[in-house]
Amino acid sequence: MQKYLDGFCDGLRSSLGEDLVSVILYGSAVKSENISKQSDVNIMVVVKKFSLECLSSIEKIISRAERKADINPVFWTEDELKNSVDVFPIEFTDIKESYRVLYGRDIISEISIDTKNLRHQLEFELRSKLLRLRTEWLSVKGSKSLLFDFLTRAGTSLLHLFNYAQKLLEGKMDNFLAEPFKKCVLLKKKEIKLGRAELEKLYEDVHNSVNKIISSVNELDSVK
Repeated sequence: MQKYLDGFCDGLRSSLGEDLVSVILYGSAVKSENISKQSDVNIMVVVKKFSLECLSSIEKIISRAERKADINPVFWTEDELKNSVDVFPIEFTDIKESYRVLYGRDIISEISIDTKNLRHQLEFELRSKLLRLRTEWLSVKGSKSLLFDFLTRAGTSLLHLFNYAQKLLEGKMDNFLAEPFKKCVLLKKKEIKLGRAELEKLYEDVHNSVNKIISSVNELDSVK
């Protein structure tokens, strides 16, 4: 895998020259001893200026990287990246926790996450998922397969959001609220099997947990 990453960086350097600021690997691939086993390899490419014409000029480099190693590049300009931290604080917090500079400047270390922005995005994500749970209920209830599909898709992301909420609340939230999400993850891994009635009960537990987490996160404003 490393040879593909090196080849990708070399191709970008040759084509973009001084406009290339950073090439950064982030996500689970950073911590893996053998990133070739990853389903995808997330790369952030930071440039001084961006145009679709520029992107077209490196089309072959990108296509080869995607074909050979599932490398998925996302392109930012320096200004775009720095001005987007307040919009995507959760995503950038994740990146700061697990990244490796493959080329250029360590621009990620220069990023500062505002806790207030983090809380706003967290509440937005949670409320969006709560509304989705309510919207989908009448469509999925009574169907074991639809309930299974919905819950197994939702579990991991909800557990991720719970962990962020727990950090913001400095560990004061009841860990029991995460149990329905963990159960969804076990369901996805096929470590447990549930019947239709049990899936409906799990769906209800997920809904109630999300609702309670939102209430706790929302109280942060009144406390501060």
